[in-house]
Amino acid sequence: MKWNDVRNNYPEKFVLFEIMESEKVGDKEVVDDIKVIEVYDNGKDARNAFIKKKPNQFVYSTKNERVEIEIVKYVGIRRNV
Repeated sequence: MKWNDVRNNYPEKFVLFEIMESEKVGDKEVVDDIKVIEVYDNGKDARNAFIKKKPNQFVYSTKNERVEIEIVKYVGIRRNV
C-alpha cells in the first residue's frame, strides 16, 4: 500500500508496518510501499507497539507526509590491546 493511501485511510493515526519497497536517498531510506500490520488511535498504544515491534517493523504517524528513515551505520567499538 502506498503511504498516501495509508494517510487517506487512517488520518491522524499511528501505523505499525513493514517496508515492502523503498529507495536510498543519501543517508535516508525513503519508503514507497508498505504492509500495514496494525493501526493505533493514540500515542500510548503506538508507544507500546514500538517497544514490542520486530526488527523489520516500524511505527509512524500518518501526520507525516513521507516516510523517511535515517540510515545509521553501526561503527562499533575499538579497543587497543
